[in-house]
Amino acid sequence: MRAKLWLTLGGSLAIALGLTVGTLALFTAETPVDSVQFEAGTVRLNSYRDMGDTIPGPMFYTTPTEGQTPGGVPGRRPTGYWAPGDNNVRALFVENSGNLDAWLVGIGAEAQAGSSRHLAEKLQAKVTTDLAGTNVLASGTLASLIDTDQAFATRLALNVGPAPRALYFHVTLPLDADNSYQNEVLRVDFHVMAEQKANNP
Repeated sequence: MRAKLWLTLGGSLAIALGLTVGTLALFTAETPVDSVQFEAGTVRLNSYRDMGDTIPGPMFYTTPTEGQTPGGVPGRRPTGYWAPGDNNVRALFVENSGNLDAWLVGIGAEAQAGSSRHLAEKLQAKVTTDLAGTNVLASGTLASLIDTDQAFATRLALNVGPAPRALYFHVTLPLDADNSYQNEVLRVDFHVMAEQKANNP
């Protein structure tokens, strides 16, 4: 009987010890997690001219040769040599090939080497959302766009995908341009600015 009682006590002791250990220690474990990826989104702008002249190349050009594509196809809509009173309109289509929707927020310009500052100060430019030129986003002389980027009067949504946004560039050589502008040459690169839409209402 004593042996039987001893085994019972031993069993009781083991249970008590197990409870004591359970209250004094925490069981822990960990397992590896497959790699987690964080990737910042992108806003990527692509642009092309299209005013019945969908081939790549400059928007404004004097001769077909100046407007030719990198592959050598001549431009189809040259302006000819500018005279006082001339006004020309060209369309720039902008797409967002990134993965974040965006706002188009402004425009600027850079004069190429050897360009006439005198002519840049005379030529008037405005950027609109319509061919008629009524919904104006930005305006001023080309010199002012070269000196300082200009914010659009209204931000324009440019969502991801192949649906482009048209910007119309209206450039005028005023009638009061005198003989001092003859033979002047101005080459300008325009740039369009965008911001992400996310967290930017």
